[in-house]
Amino acid sequence: MGLTPKEKQARYRERMRAQRPDHYENQKKKDRERHLATWIARRARMSKQEIEEDLIVKRMEKRKQRAAKKVEAKRQYSATEFPGPSPFSSRQAQGKAMKKATVNLPQSPRKCFYVVQAIANQEGFTVSGNGKAQHKLNSASITESARKLVMEHYNSNDISWQAPGRKDRVIIRGKTENGKTTKMTIQARYMVMSLKEAHKAFTTKYPDEKTSERAEKVLLLATPQEILLELRRILPDFLLHVYIKRQQAAYMDRKIADYSPTEIVLQVDFSENATILNQDEIQSAHWTHSQATLFTAHAWGADTNEGLVIVSDCLQHTKITVFTCMEEIFTHLKSKHLSVKKICVFSDGAASQFKQRFLFSNLHLWEQQHSIKLEWNFFATSHGKGAVDGIGGTVKRSVWRYVKAGQASVQNAKEYAAIASQRNPGITINFVSEDAIMKKSEELTKHWEGVFHVPGTHNLHSVRPAGHIITSMEF
Repeated sequence: MGLTPKEKQARYRERMRAQRPDHYENQKKKDRERHLATWIARRARMSKQEIEEDLIVKRMEKRKQRAAKKVEAKRQYSATEFPGPSPFSSRQAQGKAMKKATVNLPQSPRKCFYVVQAIANQEGFTVSGNGKAQHKLNSASITESARKLVMEHYNSNDISWQAPGRKDRVIIRGKTENGKTTKMTIQARYMVMSLKEAHKAFTTKYPDEKTSERAEKVLLLATPQEILLELRRILPDFLLHVYIKRQQAAYMDRKIADYSPTEIVLQVDFSENATILNQDEIQSAHWTHSQATLFTAHAWGADTNEGLVIVSDCLQHTKITVFTCMEEIFTHLKSKHLSVKKICVFSDGAASQFKQRFLFSNLHLWEQQHSIKLEWNFFATSHGKGAVDGIGGTVKRSVWRYVKAGQASVQNAKEYAAIASQRNPGITINFVSEDAIMKKSEELTKHWEGVFHVPGTHNLHSVRPAGHIITSMEF
């Protein structure tokens, strides 16, 4: 950053005083004579009353200077010393804040110091002997158990949802005890409510934890009768939606926490299609990018906690694609975990993919093929985010960064799956071709010919096969 004109002039005077002291003193003498001549000329034009007023102003300035020197002597530290690093993003922001704070302070330095000290005491700060401000901690520090509860609360799917995009990431930098710099990339999560609502949910769930009792301001722009009528209209549907959402989330949490050694909890969903890009592609390739389907899943069990991704060049997210991908996942889990006897599946309620009579009929077929018991649960509307969204974003980001670095070139979905598997060794990634899905379509057409309509499918949130009959399971 360049020097200001004031700083340049000060540097010029210092250099002149060191290199040419005689010239420097001569210039100072001329400056004093010029100021004296100006003052004499101005004094000659002033009346007697103006001269007296000028003397009064100068006496007041002298008094302020003496008082300021006394206050500065009491502080015993320079104006550049602050209690820790500045919380402002720049010096300009700090200067604006200080200007706003000092514009209404008394002009008297003694009164100014008294007011600042009173404000510091009122806001919970104390001023030590050297004048440095120190914050007074009135409340007890947060315990480690409370910190863990808060983190678990914010990571809950009821409070925040897992971002699925490859660019939805957060880089956390820190230092170890040895001073070594660390960097960790995690998938971002987005709040589904405001901080106040999240805090209220936390206090309701953990009433024993200390919380603030500050009152909240509520602004109502309607008459009481209108508010009551509006609440009466929307309350039944809203309460039902909240009840289903909370029960479904609590049921999944219980399943993950209390699963048996022979049971696996599985969450599945389609991720946003991955666009196949190349670093050195020609200009016309911008309009002809091919894509790949990512069917993501995450399994929790007694001896497993793994992510699974099925990559396919079939871009149709239909019931046939779901059947083929689920068969691939069931085969993998059954071959890897021989003791599994039951799989509890969770997904969103998309009617074209999961919540439909054709998937209900597949449950009994899968049970016969893999010798397992199945239970399929559907999240409430707009509440189906979870670990699978983070898996999809992680896979897409890893391949995208690898290709953009010029380490590989991807031409189709099969090559995309190979690179994704190489870059993500902790995630099981398999490829299913479009031809394999089309072959399944021919087999399933006969199986689905006799499937009957299930009344109230839209309102179902959990199903399980009982022989050939699909029944709903109440909470």
